[in-house]
Amino acid sequence: MKQRRKIIIDTDIGSDIDDMLALYYVSKLEEEVELIGITISGGYVKQRSKIAKKLLNYLGLDISIGIGREIAHDNVDVLTPIQGEFGLENIILNDISAVELIKSKLEENEKVTLVGIGAFTNYRETFEKYPHLISKIDKMYLMAGVEINNERYVPSRNAHNINQDFESALKLFSFDLPIYVIDKNVSRKCFLTQENLSQFNYG
Repeated sequence: MKQRRKIIIDTDIGSDIDDMLALYYVSKLEEEVELIGITISGGYVKQRSKIAKKLLNYLGLDISIGIGREIAHDNVDVLTPIQGEFGLENIILNDISAVELIKSKLEENEKVTLVGIGAFTNYRETFEKYPHLISKIDKMYLMAGVEINNERYVPSRNAHNINQDFESALKLFSFDLPIYVIDKNVSRKCFLTQENLSQFNYG
């Protein structure tokens, strides 16, 4: 039997539907991947964590959520998550930081794939604090944008996820990590068909 890839997803879920769809999609790939943790980045991290928890409850999944450090709300690229009408006041969170969740999952497993579809604050702070854990990373996939500077790929401020915390993106790209960037040229080729949408179970 093929061994499933173990992944952690870092997300700024809640401001738009894209990250919710991403988590839903991953939940349906049980034969290929094992989602071992979710971490929350960006502004309004408590609210975003509750949105993620509510989605996991809906999907019948018990997956640890790590809450990231709050980044400035006055950053124009940090959008307020949708809340209120979804009953988030009843959602109970475990009080674990994103960095410590990532650390524990990397220590528990031989190799882990990291996926970043939010700001990159949590990944940057993990590897700054625990650089020895870089060797545990199989691959790192980042929804981001890059440009070439002095024959090196560097983060581009034109990408939403990078612009939320540009300093963290710069630092993350300086580590010796196996980073694969998914930029707009790639994401524009990815879409859901009407047939895909019809298969969603809205319960």
